[in-house]
Amino acid sequence: MIKEERLMDERTELLEKLTAIEHEQWAHWTKQILSRTTLDFETLGYKVVFSAVEVDEYLRLIRTPYDRLSEREKDADHRAWASKAMRVFEEEQR
Repeated sequence: MIKEERLMDERTELLEKLTAIEHEQWAHWTKQILSRTTLDFETLGYKVVFSAVEVDEYLRLIRTPYDRLSEREKDADHRAWASKAMRVFEEEQR
């Protein structure tokens, strides 16, 4: 029973570390979106402004499976975030 509890504690700790990375990624993305947000004084609401070219590019990326992205696109930030997760796993192996 003690071994099972220890494994659960280790699993919970790993999950928390990975969740922290996911939160960091979400916060990074949210900052990028909010940096494009402006107050609409007519409606007192907020607008997020993207050019048509940016929207087309985002839609293309959304529809593209990871394995079909260019190496540049994979490196853009996907691999950076995955590398952070890998470091957590490597630390756990020590």
